[in-house]
Amino acid sequence: MRHLRWFLLLVILLLLPATTSHAAVKSSYATPTLFVHGYHGGLNSLGPLIDRAELERKGQRVLIAEITPQRIQFIGRWSKSVKHPIIQVIFQNNQANWNLDAQWLNRLLTILKEKYHLKNYNAVGHSRGSLALVIANEHQPALKLKRLVVIAGSFDGALWRDDHVNENHFLASGRPAIIHPEYQEILNHRTQFPKQTRVLAIAGNRLDGTNSDGVVSLVSALSLRYALSKQVKEYRQKIFYGKNTEHSQLPRFNQSVQQTTIDFIWPS
Repeated sequence: MRHLRWFLLLVILLLLPATTSHAAVKSSYATPTLFVHGYHGGLNSLGPLIDRAELERKGQRVLIAEITPQRIQFIGRWSKSVKHPIIQVIFQNNQANWNLDAQWLNRLLTILKEKYHLKNYNAVGHSRGSLALVIANEHQPALKLKRLVVIAGSFDGALWRDDHVNENHFLASGRPAIIHPEYQEILNHRTQFPKQTRVLAIAGNRLDGTNSDGVVSLVSALSLRYALSKQVKEYRQKIFYGKNTEHSQLPRFNQSVQQTTIDFIWPS
């Protein structure tokens, strides 16, 4: 049933007039929020979170930005009347290097600026998508990032790749004891991260002794505190425990994570 729902959504969006022209518009559109999935992710990764935002009338999905190895194409129609537009970013190659994803995100931001006369944006990332967003914003993005939620971000390793259960820990300084290449890259360019950004880092703990969500450790997901807390306007972090805290479940099935994200991106 879930797959049918997303298939129908895609069909509806495909039937809408595509907004692919780069023609100038006379006035700026409202500040959008980009939703960026992670490694092996897709339409369903952050779809339920977007559904929740629409149900609460906090946000409205206007575009799907599909990033292919050759270009970026938009599906849907964005009306100027939408107050809190949502753009769902889909990587056709969902197993690419985080640096490549970051480069494509910055290309997307440049297109959005030119096409819609935007100045600012918000973003929600999950897993590798969180990492790509952070790295993109350390390399002179075309738009200013105002609010960022990173859910289970693999900033300093992933258990299935280069991290091991309970191997890493925080030193007294707050720095992770083990520095993986992606985290070193964040540290190398952290002074370039936009100072006006408010950041919320969310992590999951399954309470199974691994101090992780099964894929990303608490140390990895919360390592942004050491890297960026003194750089940004505001840094918060929150850990969710127990039920529905497995890596892919956090944005899809954990209603507390969904509500926390929505409240941070669109404060009342």
